[in-house]
Amino acid sequence: MAFGTVLARHLARLKWSQRSYAKRVGASQSLVARVISGSRRPPLDAAAHWIRTLELPDDAAAELAHLAVQAHGGEQLLELAWTRRMRAADHGQGYVPNRLPGRVRR
Repeated sequence: MAFGTVLARHLARLKWSQRSYAKRVGASQSLVARVISGSRRPPLDAAAHWIRTLELPDDAAAELAHLAVQAHGGEQLLELAWTRRMRAADHGQGYVPNRLPGRVRR
């Protein structure tokens, strides 16, 4: 099942319109509509906020997060996490491994 399909089901369950959900998450109604229709992938930088806004039980939130990652093939999320980890290291926060997990050095 796709992220947009599951999102649409949760919006219907909550009786929220695309427009009201868009306002809650700080996005345009057209972006929400395109994500639901599958013509646009969910924005990774905002996916967690989109999911938290729905106030889902943990298992449903985890499913939706997994679908967001799948929509991007997983690779972009890994890159985003790595970029954030590097920014944190630049500011003296946390441990940073010497290479990106799952990548082979050449």
